[in-house]
Amino acid sequence: MLLAALLSAGGAAASDAAQALHRSQRTLAVALRHNDFQQPLCSYAYGYGLPARLAMQTYLSLAGRGKIGFSQTSERAGAPPRPIDGLHAAIERNTMRHYLALGAYMDSLSAPAATRNEQRLAAWFDATERYALQLHEMERDDYLSMQRKELRLQP
Repeated sequence: MLLAALLSAGGAAASDAAQALHRSQRTLAVALRHNDFQQPLCSYAYGYGLPARLAMQTYLSLAGRGKIGFSQTSERAGAPPRPIDGLHAAIERNTMRHYLALGAYMDSLSAPAATRNEQRLAAWFDATERYALQLHEMERDDYLSMQRKELRLQP
């Protein structure tokens, strides 16, 4: 959907964005789903090389250990479903974070320009907390403080 919107907008910016999206779409596609993940909204794909693959394996064996995704799987027939983990779960979590960021951005456009960044940060964090089991990383005040510092460092 986002790619289609960019392409329909036309111009060099749309073309550059489309090329950037296509440049890394090789390895894995995951469908984002809405309403308890029953209706596909969009797809997400990416690819990476050896250094990134090694970094991802390190992350998954340390900080990413025990983190789960949104999809459910059964390892054998009759077994109760359990949330997925590993690389697929990491991709699902990142996809959902991006989806929620787009929503926070779009929802903030009607706010006065001076308050948009703060509204986006708060809205994104609140949205991720609706999926805390998968997406919670830090407390709200810590997140907002960190992001405010990042915004002050931007030119």
